[in-house]
Amino acid sequence: MQINKKISMRKYRKEDKDQLKTIAKSCFDEDGISIIEQPNTTFARTALHEGEVVGTVFAWKSAFHSNCLYFRIYVAPSFRAEDIERALLEVLTEHAQKQKNLLPLQTSIWETSIGLKNLFEKNGFEECRRTYMPILQVEDALVPIFTLDSNIQTVEEMSQDKELANKLVELAQRNYTKTHMDNPVSKNIGQDVWKELVFAEDLLEKGSFVYAEEGEIIAYSFLHTSDEKDTFELGWCGATRDNNQEMIRLLVQRQILYTKKQGVSKLLGEFDTTDEAAMSVLGSFPFEPCPTWVTYSLKL
Repeated sequence: MQINKKISMRKYRKEDKDQLKTIAKSCFDEDGISIIEQPNTTFARTALHEGEVVGTVFAWKSAFHSNCLYFRIYVAPSFRAEDIERALLEVLTEHAQKQKNLLPLQTSIWETSIGLKNLFEKNGFEECRRTYMPILQVEDALVPIFTLDSNIQTVEEMSQDKELANKLVELAQRNYTKTHMDNPVSKNIGQDVWKELVFAEDLLEKGSFVYAEEGEIIAYSFLHTSDEKDTFELGWCGATRDNNQEMIRLLVQRQILYTKKQGVSKLLGEFDTTDEAAMSVLGSFPFEPCPTWVTYSLKL
């Protein structure tokens, strides 16, 4: 495809990856480019300026969320005025419309990516979610001195009871599904997969807590290791009812204390605006300000 005399487009080639990785880094999404060579990637195009790689669009499907076609667009900052982003979106849209199983398009960008934000909104995309990924300095979070509460257990303790462990998986599955109605979970996902997600390899079972009462899980909050130095990550949290969110906050307070005792100074959160429990946690503790990750969707 020819955009102008100096800019052209062709199918992605493996030798493009190093240059595209540099471009993705300039878009503050260096990890995202790793998807481009995965087996579930269904479409990839490279934009060139006089033979030099200056941008890309690629799309992929997810077995977990199979009801949309995910995509990313990256363009080198010095070439964004050349209208390459629009041309890449048009190429992707044309490709998607030719598919027998016509799926909505979905992508996520930083809220500071004003050019892409304007492009998507002008082309009918709708914002469906915002995700906050702030840092909590543990020293800034004052937590009360806890008294013993037999209803609160670590995941390590609770997992000794197989029935309770299964109930935890079922509750986490139900809450996750509820908060992702805009992009439903595939019906083919079995309980074994959900169990692996809940009891993930990076789960800190001694730092993850549940509130159980009369053999039922009322609330839970998970904690994970992190690739970031001196950091743990808050994972899924949830409860049986919205009015049990105070119990989630109690569990997070214990996670803060656990983190401090481990000599770790930071907690990283990931909070979707579609998840009331997560947003309640965000609003209850002094997380540092941060830009949001905005998800857009378009029904073709």
